[in-house]
Order: sequence, then structure tokens, then C-alpha cells
Amino acid sequence: MEAKNNLLNLKKQMTSNSNLNKKGIKPNQIESCPACGSSHINLRAKMSNDFICYKCKNIFREPIIRTKESKNTHPWKLAEELKEEDIPTIPQTLELALSITDERIRALFVMGYLTAGRISEIIEIQKKDLKPEKVDGRDVLLIRMANRKNRKNKHKEIGIPIDTNLDFIKIIGTYTNTLTPLDLLFPISTTQAWKILKEKYNINPHYLRHIRVTHLVRDYELDPYSIEMIAGWSNLLPLEAYKHLKWKDATRKL
Repeated sequence: MEAKNNLLNLKKQMTSNSNLNKKGIKPNQIESCPACGSSHINLRAKMSNDFICYKCKNIFREPIIRTKESKNTHPWKLAEELKEEDIPTIPQTLELALSITDERIRALFVMGYLTAGRISEIIEIQKKDLKPEKVDGRDVLLIRMANRKNRKNKHKEIGIPIDTNLDFIKIIGTYTNTLTPLDLLFPISTTQAWKILKEKYNINPHYLRHIRVTHLVRDYELDPYSIEMIAGWSNLLPLEAYKHLKWKDATRKL
């Protein structure tokens, strides 16, 4: 009987250890800023031991470990649980991009943000899918990409004005300068891209979509159908999660 109990205890211990990652963090836990609790943190620079919080700008040596509040794992529904206060501003998003030391991953981050694309769509983009265009006299970077979860529109084209997104587009241009037209921008798998962004840089790729859509609603005040087209949705239902931004913006303007 004692031997059986010892075996059960050993199995429990092994199961507990298997639920920890290399940093000893459980799947339902996340590293966060000790000042404001935001998970939007990263190392300040290459070879640095200090972290920076992109929400409150706090600089600290060790993040705290907290339990994730969300239990909802359905991708677009996660947006309903993210508050406006957790969304970095456009300059903060650029700062986060520049903090990524790997040139290819930095470009992957920017492409994910500018297109509000899914990782499975972004890794199929070739250099030839990026074309300079002009719209009403403005220089535009036209990005053609797959639209994986829309049965009606299997591809989408997104025009990014260069004048208002120059710093982001420079990051892409610096990376793609050495590529040939038929080269994939990011010759890695969806799983690899997720793993690199999530484990190495603490960035959920879907969160980039949420940041971009929030900026489109709050900062650029795009109409719902333009946002639907850019995000690649098949209807406006996911946009319901962003309604709280409208009344807050309206209140600020009164």
C-alpha cells in the first residue's frame, strides 16, 4: 500500500513539473510588470538584464509572475477581455518593434501589426506581394496576402500609406532589401513564428491584430467595413468587442 502511494505521489510530482516551462511558469501564469501588472514587457536591449514595461515605462530587474485572468481561448473573443488601458499607443508599438533584436522577427512583428494578419497568412507573403502604389497622390505600400478564414474572399489587399507609417515601413524595407521577388519574407512555419514571438519576446501574435484594430478604431477612426476588410473578417461580429472604444472617444471630444 505504501509503495502504491509513493508511486502516485511520484506521478503527481512529474505531472506538476511537466506543466512548468523553462522559467518555472505554469501555462495559466504570465510574467508581468511589478508596478502596473501589465504583461506588455520585454528586455530593454540586447545583452541587458533589465526589463521595460511598455504601458507604464517602469524599468525593473525581475518581472512578477501572476495568474492569467482570461480563460477564454477562442482567438477573436480574446479581444472582448482586453481593456483599452492595456493597448500600447502607436509610438509604444513602434518602440516595442525596435526592441526586437532579430531583424527578421522585427519585420515579422511589424508585418503582423500593419496588416492585422494571422501568422498563417503572413508567412506566405513573398517579396513580390509588396508593391509601391499611389492613392490620391500619396505613396502607398500595397500588400497582397492570403485571407485564411474568409470563404468569400480568399485574398486581401491592404494599402499602407507611407507618410503616416514610415518608421514601420522602414523596418520592413531594411529586411527585404536583400530578398528576391519570389523569396518568402518569413521562411518559417506558423508554429515556429508563434513560438519565437511568444516564448522569446513574450508577444502573442493574435494580440498584434488586436492592437492594430484598436488603433484603426480609436486613432484612425476607420469605418466598420474598412476595418472588416483589413482584418479579413467575414462579418462585423468581431468588431462588437471594440464598441467600448467609441463611447470613450466620444466622451473625450465633448
